[in-house]
Amino acid sequence: MVDMNTQGFIWHELMSRDPGASESFYETVTGVTVQRVADAPGDYRLLVVDGRPVAGMTGPRADSATWPSGGPEGPWVPYFGSDDVEAAVGRATSGGGTVLVEPVDIPGWGRAAVLRDPDGATFGVYQPL
Repeated sequence: MVDMNTQGFIWHELMSRDPGASESFYETVTGVTVQRVADAPGDYRLLVVDGRPVAGMTGPRADSATWPSGGPEGPWVPYFGSDDVEAAVGRATSGGGTVLVEPVDIPGWGRAAVLRDPDGATFGVYQPL
């Protein structure tokens, strides 16, 4: 589990088509350390600064023709903290938003969903454990 804020922007995630190249790029350019998460589904990596995860990165998935491996949803997804992911998804859809990834449990981490606002911006809501 990652200790993080629960309001505002609390996480960022890179949906990379080439995680190896992205890992090398961000380590070189920004000085972050990249750590692979052994028990995560797919090829999930953490971007770490001073021992603290600040973002995540995932690559193409064989079980998904769109998200995160090939859809039009921009490569960086910012996540807002939420105390109730389902309620946030409900408010988003009633306000004209679209659900890209339905609420999902992330074992050992929390619950998340990915949405698109009425203007087309992609973002997520995340409820840490």
